[in-house]
Amino acid sequence: MKLIVNYRLDPTVAAALLPAHFRPRLVSGHAVAGLLLDDEKTEYRLAVESGAYLLNSESGPLLSEELSRQVYASFRGEETVDVSVRPAHAWRSDLFGDAHAAARFAGMIAAVPVRIDWVRSTYFARLGGTADCALLVPDVPMSMDLAA
Repeated sequence: MKLIVNYRLDPTVAAALLPAHFRPRLVSGHAVAGLLLDDEKTEYRLAVESGAYLLNSESGPLLSEELSRQVYASFRGEETVDVSVRPAHAWRSDLFGDAHAAARFAGMIAAVPVRIDWVRSTYFARLGGTADCALLVPDVPMSMDLAA
């Protein structure tokens, strides 16, 4: 399972984090930053016009728990991340009209929209980021026939 939390970020702040030949990709006037949590790592990403730029990545144990239809996740490395999400009955985002649009933006075919109960990321807090929306991406086994 992967959890993606999208953040709205000031475009000027985002541009200052990137090498000169990259420009932040803007949605509704905001740069889009992302926190990706999975079982092995935590990644801090920034959407750029040509894809995604990896700002930072940390590996280590992610403590996660699924209780009563809620997911709690906590990561302690150089940065600290704590998040609690639950299934979303209504989609709320200032960046994306629906969860399908958010999933497509992240390069995914589909994801489960979740509501953020609370989230704290020391990395994005320093940058003035505001959590916007979250998606839960289930582990889906996949195989490809390369002979075809």
